[in-house]
Amino acid sequence: MMTAKKPRLSYYCHSLGTPDHERCNALAEDYDVIAYDWARDNGYIWKIPGARNYTYRKIDASSGLKKLLGAGKLLVGTISDRATASIFYGYHNIFFFFSATIAKLLMRTSITMLDSKFDDYDRTIIPDLPKKVLLTPYDANLVASERAAAYAKYLSSAPKFTYYCAIDTYRVSEISREHYRAIAFEDRQFVMVARFVPKKNHKLALKAYERYLTASKAPHKLTLYGYGPLEEELKEMIATSELLSRHVTVSGFVPSAEIPRVMGQSLALILPSTEEQFGIVTTEALSASVPVIISKQCGSADLVVSGENGYVMNTYDESELANYMLLVSEDEAHWNRLSSRAPEKARNADVQVFRALVNNIVKYG
Repeated sequence: MMTAKKPRLSYYCHSLGTPDHERCNALAEDYDVIAYDWARDNGYIWKIPGARNYTYRKIDASSGLKKLLGAGKLLVGTISDRATASIFYGYHNIFFFFSATIAKLLMRTSITMLDSKFDDYDRTIIPDLPKKVLLTPYDANLVASERAAAYAKYLSSAPKFTYYCAIDTYRVSEISREHYRAIAFEDRQFVMVARFVPKKNHKLALKAYERYLTASKAPHKLTLYGYGPLEEELKEMIATSELLSRHVTVSGFVPSAEIPRVMGQSLALILPSTEEQFGIVTTEALSASVPVIISKQCGSADLVVSGENGYVMNTYDESELANYMLLVSEDEAHWNRLSSRAPEKARNADVQVFRALVNNIVKYG
């Protein structure tokens, strides 16, 4: 018996990373997926875990000439792929705009993915006018959070569907489980998994952690995982503090495949960002049954209910962060309650939710 041919779907992305890989693999259950990776240096290091169940096409955008040649390949592919639907992550890319416009003229469904919020920056109408134009080709918006939905509504009249920056939460849960079971509560550590850049607010986190150390009867250690321009400055800040130098470890880059292990062994994730469109590491922690302490600036705060699976803090309040560290670490029974409730909210951000939303958009428009 012949298997019915799957409809084709194209996925356009700025620097295709692990989350995009997992979304494409999920969509490949229903579609013949072609993923275009507009490959450029955006400060991230991606090591893709697992096999690709989709066709991968890299567009080298590392220089002006290569970018123009790549744009030509992109536009030709848009026409020749004969995709039923196209998803674009990076609507601000002018070549993605041209591809989406071509897809619309060819009567194909075009979907964009938006994660920006009003509170990311000081928003004014003039810089937002070009965005309204760039969003005109799209039939639907997949938005990362409720605040992203509000900003998208301001920019576009297309329907909004919240996908919470979907990842394969079951992969994280499954891999993290053995590590979660293997470590005792008293041996767990606080972790930050974030690039060493100003917006991740490491300095405030370290000041809050120093307060925590002076107040805790049995303090848990802290490990910083990451890379970036502030690394040496943070190491110096730690080295010059008698308390921090004894309790804080700075580790390097942790690949996506290793994050479930890191999370499974952790006490809580700390993410006090001053700007964070979403914060997928939140979903990874919750999927591993690990509570989170994050700033209200994070789009992923949608997944956190204070006192149930973690805490949402005021972005610049180091005293509040220190108090939440105490709440998470001083009472094992309370930590167990937070831990047990963590995965439930993470399921809202699973790739199968993303897949179902895309199918509904393609089917019903």
